Amino acid sequence: MRRALVAWALVLVATMASVPMARAEVAGERVVWECDDPAGDDHGPGSYTYPTNPSFAPYSGHFDLTRFRVTVDDRATNFDVTVARLINTWNAPEGFSHQLVEVFIDTTPGEGSVDSFGSGLNVRFDPRWAPDVYIKILAWGGSRVNVGGQDHPIWAGVLPNTSTIRASVPLELLGEPSESWKYYVVVSSQDGYGPDDHRPVTEEGGQWVFGGGSDSGLCPYAIDILAPDSASKSQYSQLRSWSDADRRLAVLVPANVHEAGVNWAPAAGWAAAGVAALGIGALLARRRALRRKGS
Repeated sequence: MRRALVAWALVLVATMASVPMARAEVAGERVVWECDDPAGDDHGPGSYTYPTNPSFAPYSGHFDLTRFRVTVDDRATNFDVTVARLINTWNAPEGFSHQLVEVFIDTTPGEGSVDSFGSGLNVRFDPRWAPDVYIKILAWGGSRVNVGGQDHPIWAGVLPNTSTIRASVPLELLGEPSESWKYYVVVSSQDGYGPDDHRPVTEEGGQWVFGGGSDSGLCPYAIDILAPDSASKSQYSQLRSWSDADRRLAVLVPANVHEAGVNWAPAAGWAAAGVAALGIGALLARRRALRRKGS
């Protein structure tokens, strides 16, 4: 047992040594995009319950995403994820040990994938904004970025005196961030024994798994996502779009597409436009009839 622990420690040290180091916050950082997320919604589609083991007490806040920010400096693009409660329960070197954060980015229209890069998240993405960059942020040296199908280790850690987790991606890997990038941000629970490090969600739950989901393995393993506080594309409506009966995974949309003037419900929008057009047509016809009467 002791030899196994020593071997594991040596692997961890070697892994951390290969990860590019980054500064926490530097002068001259430029904010590219930032967004708040509703507080107290760390229960997936609305039904999820925390694992019952005391490690997760007080059973709220650990996975409650409250803010996301993207900044850039002269060396890296920084992705900051703030949660309501950050306790380093298992003393991970990065300063956090509960959270698994995933950022999917659509940087180039038409070049991404609707699948989640082999992630165990159990979701798919809207094909209109299929991401082509995947950033996985977790403790014990596991943080990485996938660009062009290649994985690269990256630095991640907690900003001093905050509950904000930062991941820094060198500019040579992503290039200068654009205001047109579309972001999916997901907070899950890190579990080294779960599918691709995700803690599963089951129907009944238990000491080490979430409850309120399904035993089929199809429900999303997302506990909170960055989403607008609206009925049509809220976190709850997105994460409830999975189906056991249809063997269908939940489909997510980027958090910032509404800022670009994208219509959340194109069919409804066209229907409204059609009704408006009919109304205008009727009004013009009536005016023409009145003119004929007057003449």
